[in-house]
Amino acid sequence: MSSEVMQENKKEKQKLGEAIVIFYDYFNIPLYLEKIIEGPTRYVFRFTIDDFRIAPEKIDKLLSNLGLFLGKSPEDLNVSWQSGYLQLGINKKIAQIPTFEELHKRMLKAQGELLQNPLFIPIGISEIGELLCLDLGSPISCHISMVGQTRAGKTVALLGILASMVMRSSPDELQLALIDVKNRLSIFDDIPHLLKKSARTYQEAEALLEFCVWEMMGRYKEREKLAEQKPLVICIDELAGLLKRAPHLADPLEELVSMGAEANIHIIVASQRLTSSNLAGRTNISNNFPCKIGFKVDTVRESSMYVGKSIYLNKLRGLGDCYIKAGSKIIRMQFMYTDEKYIKNKILTPWKNISSNAEETDKEISLNSYIKT
Repeated sequence: MSSEVMQENKKEKQKLGEAIVIFYDYFNIPLYLEKIIEGPTRYVFRFTIDDFRIAPEKIDKLLSNLGLFLGKSPEDLNVSWQSGYLQLGINKKIAQIPTFEELHKRMLKAQGELLQNPLFIPIGISEIGELLCLDLGSPISCHISMVGQTRAGKTVALLGILASMVMRSSPDELQLALIDVKNRLSIFDDIPHLLKKSARTYQEAEALLEFCVWEMMGRYKEREKLAEQKPLVICIDELAGLLKRAPHLADPLEELVSMGAEANIHIIVASQRLTSSNLAGRTNISNNFPCKIGFKVDTVRESSMYVGKSIYLNKLRGLGDCYIKAGSKIIRMQFMYTDEKYIKNKILTPWKNISSNAEETDKEISLNSYIKT
């Protein structure tokens, strides 16, 4: 980006900030602009308020009128209160979406040694441009659930996470188990990392989950070697739909999410909705997913049931715009974009030509062979 364009953007942001101050001043709400943060999906304006008698609800009620004043849709605006500051987010016209290749190149420069750990996965960037990563080996992200409407970014996120792990791990270092009834993850078929063939029917899903439970119990029989077991990552696309057709699959799934992490078995699920009603009534399943990634949903109710009442997933712009909740932290971020052709040609095809018992020199595929330096 040229210096002239950056200067012009700075002026535009400053004008928006001044316009917001003028608008609220008209309603006797004095705001003082402290800082403007430019993220991948929106501008964030941080204000201080001298009059602490002003209720947050008063500012929230004026949000629609502020949108008209700024020429923005109400869905483009978001208000939050953090550490005594008022933060007003305004969506950009065009989001800056990081690609799979860009993120891994950035990760290689910043924390290259962590790329040797297949469970440490770069996933996107925060609102202030920070590289965000997930660690499946951590208690706060050992299992991951994702929700979102169609085209919100769930499947692309799954593709990126799986591709990142496969790219950096041999079959001796990582195992995968995929349940893919809607055939969205078929590009991973025949890679040597698969524990068993991908499950495409409800009967195959049942057999695969039962086998994973058997594998888990076998690991517990050698408890002294639990820390040495190679990671097994189970990925289930459209979980709610699966359990609606085959509710008995909640039994092995509940065992895996309750006991799997200690045995180095980790679960990633995606669905349009994840509530106790569409998880066969098993609240224990949803409670055992410490990391939640919320993409755009249809209603406020769906949003509050998944991530709480203070976050509005229904106001996200889609296409990878999301909130991630891990432990006590909730962060808005832009998930990386992963091109399916790139994954297939650059990452998976080489592995499909390598048998699972190949020589170590043949199995190791350098990260640099995928990323142009």
